[in-house]
Amino acid sequence: MVRAQSLRDLTSKFEKMGNHGSVSPSSKGALARGGEKRFSMLESVPGTVEVASPDVINSRENNQPTVSRDSLLDLYRRLESCICDLRNDRISRVKGQHIGYTDGQHALLIRLSDVMQQFHHMCAIYAENISPHSKFRYRELLNRMDVFIRQLRQCASSSSSTDVLQAEQQVIPQFEQIIRQIMHLVQR
Repeated sequence: MVRAQSLRDLTSKFEKMGNHGSVSPSSKGALARGGEKRFSMLESVPGTVEVASPDVINSRENNQPTVSRDSLLDLYRRLESCICDLRNDRISRVKGQHIGYTDGQHALLIRLSDVMQQFHHMCAIYAENISPHSKFRYRELLNRMDVFIRQLRQCASSSSSTDVLQAEQQVIPQFEQIIRQIMHLVQR
């Protein structure tokens, strides 16, 4: 058995092995071209100019929003504001001696988890801008943030007051530490 040296050798050997009497149109075209280069549909042929339509250009731009430090900082401020709203609601509940949890607390937790999810998404896009030696730590923090977002959503969907209390006392403080660490890496 002889080893083929190139893809052209393989195709020519394959074409020779076919029916000798009848040559298919595709193989006839391949044999007629001889030394001509075959182009992939993904490659552009030299001498041709590709013009992208404005719709294609706009769809490329809309696929991934541009994320900057400023946009992350704005989202971080929104996150801090949601956490403050949740704390203020808890303080007013304690002062008013309201033992039961209402839909308001659940709505605040859901809103907070939505903003957290948006922050996580923006941080994941921004990961390309992080320095290489910090990137591993950054991705680890993003994974931990994802776990806390899931825990917060689970607490928000539960009707149990202990789950809401757990979210307020355990999940949110740990999440705050993570977002501070993330913002520290972003601002380096």
